[in-house]
Amino acid sequence: MGEHMEVYLLRHGQTVMNEQHTLQGQSNSDLNDVGIRQAQQVRRKIEESGLEFQRIYCSPLHRTVQTCRIATGKDEAEFILDDRLKEVALGDLEGVRFDSLDPALSEKFMRCPFDFVPLGNGETMQQVVDRAGAFMEELKQSENNDTVLVVSHGGTLHAILYYLLDKPQEAFWLPWIDNCALIHLQINSGKWMVEEQYRSVEIPEFISKII
Repeated sequence: MGEHMEVYLLRHGQTVMNEQHTLQGQSNSDLNDVGIRQAQQVRRKIEESGLEFQRIYCSPLHRTVQTCRIATGKDEAEFILDDRLKEVALGDLEGVRFDSLDPALSEKFMRCPFDFVPLGNGETMQQVVDRAGAFMEELKQSENNDTVLVVSHGGTLHAILYYLLDKPQEAFWLPWIDNCALIHLQINSGKWMVEEQYRSVEIPEFISKII
């Protein structure tokens, strides 16, 4: 019987900046009360499912580490922090309200993310896909029957699924991954399988107006 790995992707809980529809990027922002409850709900889901993670990978940003601590009940010292799991760097746009962006810029970011040109020290979406894909390839090479949790961000998780599913560029943000969505993947003898439950999550209204 070949090796097998169960992988769960988890987006961080809602933050104050999420609530304000503010672009976070790699800025730090703590969970708000809703985000804390979301992480607690994930912990109950994990406990009820009897899941035990042999490895926990996490973006080093505050909101992901905080979510990971609550959802797993474990200390940060037990997490494998990896910069490749950070959110897309938005450069000069970090801290800017989504609805204050030039409509042409926000529409390009959501409809044609690979044509988006970052300001300041931002990243292109292809750079995010490259680093996220490199992380997933390394994870695949470590296939050893573990159950693994990967805690990251909306943009980065979309990049991971784009990479694994070979989606068309215009479908990068579809389907939407909500705060604290838990997505189940499997690796069987080096081949990825992606569960589809996350596709039932609705796209937030303020984004649906753009995409």
